[in-house]
Amino acid sequence: MSIRINESNFETEVLKSNVPVILDFYSDSCIPCKAMSAALGDIEDD
Repeated sequence: MSIRINESNFETEVLKSNVPVILDFYSDSCIPCKAMSAALGDIEDD
């Protein structure tokens, strides 16, 4: 499941999560971010 994290939900969704969390810091102008997006999408599907 992919969700947007912001300052108001960071503690609840990340720090207090009962399951492991992967954070992806993304920018539309970042070429490596776009490349990593496909790999993270595959992980999310699994």
